[in-house]
Amino acid sequence: MKILVIMVVYNQDISQSRTFQSLMGALAKHDCDDVMGFIIYDNSPTPQKINWSIPVSITYVHDPTNTGLAKAYNHALDAAVSNGFEWLLLLDQDTSLPDNFTANLIKTTEVISSDESVVAIVPRVECLGKTVSPSIIKFGGCFRPVDGRARGVCHRPVTSINSGTMLRTSFMQSVGGFNTLFWLDYLDHWIFSTIYSNSKRVFISESVVDHELSVMDYDRWMNLERYENILKTELLFLNVCRPKYEKYSYMIRLLKRMIVQLFERSKLRFFKSTFRTLKSILLGGQGQGILP
Repeated sequence: MKILVIMVVYNQDISQSRTFQSLMGALAKHDCDDVMGFIIYDNSPTPQKINWSIPVSITYVHDPTNTGLAKAYNHALDAAVSNGFEWLLLLDQDTSLPDNFTANLIKTTEVISSDESVVAIVPRVECLGKTVSPSIIKFGGCFRPVDGRARGVCHRPVTSINSGTMLRTSFMQSVGGFNTLFWLDYLDHWIFSTIYSNSKRVFISESVVDHELSVMDYDRWMNLERYENILKTELLFLNVCRPKYEKYSYMIRLLKRMIVQLFERSKLRFFKSTFRTLKSILLGGQGQGILP
């Protein structure tokens, strides 16, 4: 059993990343160098000088084109296939991992090694003290976190955020890799929709990670460009992965979101973008230029 770790960063000093620091802490507690490989994929405009003293060997890739997560993950998937890694662990730059994270991953892979139907292992994810992932996608694209006590193989479809998710390399290869239509946002939800459309399953591990989820704090973690991309890709997700009639429920969600944005100062600057998307759908378009 071998795991390839791909950590994607953007405009972040790698050594100061919550993910990098906590991952190094976890590796110090549980030496996994013989079963793990590491890639850091840097989407920043300028490359970073790599001069840390760390206990593992890391491949550093600099890509100033900043084409998001899908390209980085596909790069790692190709490397995993070429070098015989059975699992691919996805990490962002802003996730805090517990000291037993890598140990739990290895233990979990041993438990499910013979069950080829399980193609994803996910942790419980918290943000600002609330459980945010994994979650169930309700009608119209609403997300509801699963019970925090849930562990093991999920008996109903769930979705999870990218960071902390580990995927079977053979499965991702079989579906053609990561969908570049979802280059940044909603790539995670596309992954899990694809898992269940192929009759595969997800395992919730014992690990609990803390993640800075942009939609949980608009003041600190959200900007207008990112919000507009979220609008585009959540509608794309509905068009591609959900029943067509759910778009009507989505329009109601947009209307409710606009009302909140009108009365919350931190969200007021996003009102016009939400309005334009709703107007485009009502006029028969796909919203913000999204196809199909």
